[in-house]
Parts: sequence; structure tokens; C-alpha cells
Amino acid sequence: MKLKIFALSALVAVAVVGCDQNMPAAKKPDQTHWTKTPALPIIQDAVSSLVPTFNGQQAPVLVNQLCAMAQGAITQAQNNAQLTTLGIDATKLTPTAKDAVALLVNGDKAGQATACAAYQAMVVMSPLSPGDILREVKVPVAQAAKVEKGDKTDKGQKKETVATETRQVIDQEATNRLFRLRIAQVRASADTYAYIAERLAETPGLTLAQYQEKARTLFSSMAPSYLQLVQRYLPPAATQYRLEQLDELGTAFSSDAGMRYKVSRSDGLIFTQNGQIWLGAGYIMGNDYRVQATYFVPAAQKNASTQK
Repeated sequence: MKLKIFALSALVAVAVVGCDQNMPAAKKPDQTHWTKTPALPIIQDAVSSLVPTFNGQQAPVLVNQLCAMAQGAITQAQNNAQLTTLGIDATKLTPTAKDAVALLVNGDKAGQATACAAYQAMVVMSPLSPGDILREVKVPVAQAAKVEKGDKTDKGQKKETVATETRQVIDQEATNRLFRLRIAQVRASADTYAYIAERLAETPGLTLAQYQEKARTLFSSMAPSYLQLVQRYLPPAATQYRLEQLDELGTAFSSDAGMRYKVSRSDGLIFTQNGQIWLGAGYIMGNDYRVQATYFVPAAQKNASTQK
């Protein structure tokens, strides 16, 4: 009996081998038109397309409302009340509107989280406005004390007035708050983008548009985690910052913890930790993530081959 079982097993094994030999080999993807493409700009373009707009316009104050609802900080009723103070009647907003207006009233927590996370991930790509951290104060002009003739106090004494001028000074509290938040947003973006880049690399041979669509889907699913990372990565309140640039061309600052943030309208964002590029210039968490992208769509390949 054991001999028969062994013979049957051997027969099955031979049959399987024979089938494998007769089966056609799996077709390998055509790598002729693949190129190693940096993953970072693909991901950034995808996330940028998720940034919320309201009737086609960006409105940070309304994004703040979405963020608060997404994180459970306010209720829908509280949101509606806040919208009223902004001159917006929530009852007249359409829950099925095509853009983020709908998210203000439709209770879509996932959509609110995605919009909030996308905004925070992309806002670090734009320079700060001087008005964000500067405030106007009146300061005495040197040797400006003067006596106004004919202007007397109740005691009959001449009244002294000091000439002043308006100057812009750094609002240290606002500066620390914004710098802490930008560092946290950049670090949360780096973590999130690294995961997305690894997932994209698992599927070689896609077009840039296909990679962007996958990146959008992945970022949306990770939006709640992204918002948690932002809170986790907030630097200690005692961290000291040094402002290096603040103008229409860009913003740059560094911290006493070895972090440096620089963003310009020409070169985008460069964030370094102890001199190592952490995010920017194609790097994500210090790594040069790339995908094998197809740079001709199939139709273009077919046309090119027929013209040879």
C-alpha cells in the first residue's frame, strides 16, 4: 500500500512538472520606456490637488473650521455659529457642493481630515507673509521731546509731548507659534511621504498620472495619522529660533535643536536636521526615493513603433 501511495505521489509530481514546462512564461512588463523618477514631486503634486478651496478660493480661516471639526474640537452647531460670525449662513450652504464648501456642513469627517491634512502639508511650501510675525508699534523718536506752545495742563504748566513714529517689530509669541507649527508640519509630511514613496515603488511601470492617483488615495487614508503626527512633532515650547530671512522671496529660520527651515518661491522647501536634508530637493527623511515611471503612455509607444 505504501508503494502505491509513493507511486501515485511521484506521478502527480511528474504531471505538475510537465504542466509547468508546457505553460507559457509570464509576460514581463516592458521596461523600454521606464525612467527612475523622484517620488517627492509626484507626491507633492498629488497632495496639492487635495488642498481645499471654497467656491474656487482658498480661505485659511475656513480650513481652520474643517480642522477643528475633523479633530473633534468643535461640534457642527459650534461651527455653524462661528460661520455666522464670519458672515456665512450655514443653512444656505449645499452639502453636495463640489468643493470644500460641502465639508463645512455635511459632517464628512474623513473628507474634513483629508482637507485639513493636505492644507497643512502644502502650507509649508509657501513663504510666510511679513504680516504673520511682524506688528506695528509706536516708538519715541530720538530727541523728540518738545513743548507745544499754548498747550497747558490743568495746573497751568506747559504740556510736554513726545514725538513718535511707527515701526515694525517681531511679535515673538506669534513667531514662536508659527515656527513650531511649521517644523511639526514638515516632519509629519516627511514621515507620511516616506511611507507613500515606499508603497509607490512597489508598483513599477505606472505613468506619472497613475502614481499621483495612488499617492492621493494613500494620503487621504493617512490624513488622521498625519494630523496626530503634527501634534506629536511640535518642538518644546522653550526652543529658541533665529529668523534668517523674511521677504517676498522666501522665509528661512533655524532652531537651537539643529533644524533649519527654508522655503523660497524659486526653489521650494528645504528642511534640514543637523545639516542633513530631511525634506526637499527630492529627499524624504534623508533618502532619495524614486519610482520606475513610464514616460510614454501605451498609445504613444504604439505610434512611435509604427513610425520606425
